[in-house]
Amino acid sequence: MNDDRDFWRATTDWLEAGSDRTSAAAIDAVLLAVRTTRQERALPFPWRRFHGPLLARVAFAAAALVALALVAFTLILAGSRRQGPIALIVNDGDIETQFTPGQRYATIDPFPVHMTFTGPEDWEGKIGGPYAVWIGTQNPGAEPLMFHLSISPYKDPCHSESENVSPSTTVSGVVDALKATHYVEVTDAAATIGGRSAVLLTATAPGSLADCTDQTFRLWKLPLGAIVELSPGATERIWVVDVGAAGPLVIGAQDHLAWPPQVGVATDQLLDSLQIELSN
Repeated sequence: MNDDRDFWRATTDWLEAGSDRTSAAAIDAVLLAVRTTRQERALPFPWRRFHGPLLARVAFAAAALVALALVAFTLILAGSRRQGPIALIVNDGDIETQFTPGQRYATIDPFPVHMTFTGPEDWEGKIGGPYAVWIGTQNPGAEPLMFHLSISPYKDPCHSESENVSPSTTVSGVVDALKATHYVEVTDAAATIGGRSAVLLTATAPGSLADCTDQTFRLWKLPLGAIVELSPGATERIWVVDVGAAGPLVIGAQDHLAWPPQVGVATDQLLDSLQIELSN
């Protein structure tokens, strides 16, 4: 064969005939790439006319085509990994979205604050309604993260029969209501979380709740009745964030003595990945 067209025709015939090492699907993919790719496009290496036996020329061409197919497959795979965040399920029961490690998740209506984050392995989460997002491990009883709106703090967390403070529409109002009890103190008045400025507080429950009403330590209540409690000696980091019209957003990260250390590590990793959008 003295003509390049004859050479390529022979190469195509050989590929279409298949081989004992290459699947038909792979051959079809390579042939499709060759037939639909502009051949005048510059190659990533200098092209030199290869003179040699026909079989060697065919093998060289096949190797080049397989390399092109592998590049195309890599680009397709990379694109599939760049899919958008998955919306959390909206549920007031026990059904939650189970997280896939490395995948990002997002809040949706009816929760008015849009947030995205990367989900830890063996964790799950849900939107409990317009005032709450709950995130935790798949093991019952370990729900370290919460995102709340319109909280009503208890004036005395150890005595829940005391009045609740009405929800405030400002960050300073929520902070003042929380730190009015000696169980809560401001840790960082100029903190940042999710790309938004915040005030960080820390709540610490007494080591014994024997003197507390019902032996329960309650921090705040939500409009639909959910109550945030701490076990004896547990702590909770509380960020109060101005997110615009829907705010203030209250983020709680609990640390219970009975939880394994990896729960705290996963909590911090999720918070590091958190992005919060300003609500309108």
